[in-house]
Amino acid sequence: QTVVTYEKESFVETLCCGDMGAVFGDTQFIFIRGNKNFAQLLSLNHYYKEALETLFGRGVQRNMFTPLLNYLLRLLPEVQAEVDRVVATFQDKYVVGVQMRTTEKYSDLELLPVFTQCVDLASRPEAYFYVSTDSLGARKMLEREYGDRVLFYDGEEINMAKNHGRYRTNVRHGIVDIVALSRANDMVVSCGSSFSRLAVALQESKPVYVAAGGNYCRKHGDATTPACFRGLSNEPCAFNWFENNLLKCTCLTQEDRIRESAICGANM
Repeated sequence: QTVVTYEKESFVETLCCGDMGAVFGDTQFIFIRGNKNFAQLLSLNHYYKEALETLFGRGVQRNMFTPLLNYLLRLLPEVQAEVDRVVATFQDKYVVGVQMRTTEKYSDLELLPVFTQCVDLASRPEAYFYVSTDSLGARKMLEREYGDRVLFYDGEEINMAKNHGRYRTNVRHGIVDIVALSRANDMVVSCGSSFSRLAVALQESKPVYVAAGGNYCRKHGDATTPACFRGLSNEPCAFNWFENNLLKCTCLTQEDRIRESAICGANM
């Protein structure tokens, strides 16, 4: 096995343009270290195009994350039963999935009113709202706003407060929430949250991202980033996708780079 670092410029070039067999020889497993989504680069690599299309279907270059996630994610029967129970409450309703992460750098509780304004972009007069959040305050605010049209999973509470530790939570609850969000008709999600990225990929949707305040999207965007915006695709492409990735792929033409920017350019 071989461990490589994704951020290294030479490896970005290998992912999108190179023959990894020539680079790593007979190595059977390559573990890539990094916190960015790099699979889309591999889907551009002509050495692996045919194999990826055989595995995931034609058009994988347009959407790598969804077929990859569906290939890897297999719910245990008891977890699937919980998902089915939650989704049964969606029957005959237009449901907007609302995912709000308030800890760390993603949003602030003071911006809850902005979140409701963003929800209106995906809403209808008769809409119901499936709420997934790490904040009881956020849930209560939405209940005051929308009354009994607020739905949520009634399993163990998720508490992401600092004194509980970032990962001390019920993982099953998180999986149920992610899959249930993906079954909604539309979604409004926290920009940059990996939790929402999974739900968006499962739904194959273009959600409304909330990018208000000094959170992830504003930090990684610019002064023109709106409080809410509809995504261009459901690919969770890396920060500065064009500059840090596409420009380093020497085998791509400028036309290739422009096309890929259209898919990934405004997604966080």
